[in-house]
Amino acid sequence: MRLPLGDDPRPVHTAFLDVGISGDMGLVWSLLHAVGGGRTREMLLFPGKFTAGEAHEQGLVTRLFDPETFHDEVAALARELAARPAFVLRMMKANVLSAETLPLAAYIDIESARHLHTVPDSPLSRS
Repeated sequence: MRLPLGDDPRPVHTAFLDVGISGDMGLVWSLLHAVGGGRTREMLLFPGKFTAGEAHEQGLVTRLFDPETFHDEVAALARELAARPAFVLRMMKANVLSAETLPLAAYIDIESARHLHTVPDSPLSRS
């Protein structure tokens, strides 16, 4: 599951067009899934610089940290997730992956089945 975090105060530049290349390292795919097609086209066809704060505002990163505390704060997030029920986390991550690719009706069927496996009093639940 992708959880983009940021700490770098230097600007980011979508300069592929400026240097005559079409993209690199899956950037187009990543942008498309993070901000949608319209914003991706805007960022690639009209290159510009943006700060980490602007990346946060646009949904490219979900949280910003000071560079000095980045490692400690990300480690705290990892500990928080590690303390959660592993099976429920797996089902939640599976729900996100399914929601990205399925139409709503098909997704609801799958989510409902997973829900029954995670509700504590359900005969299907895993403890």
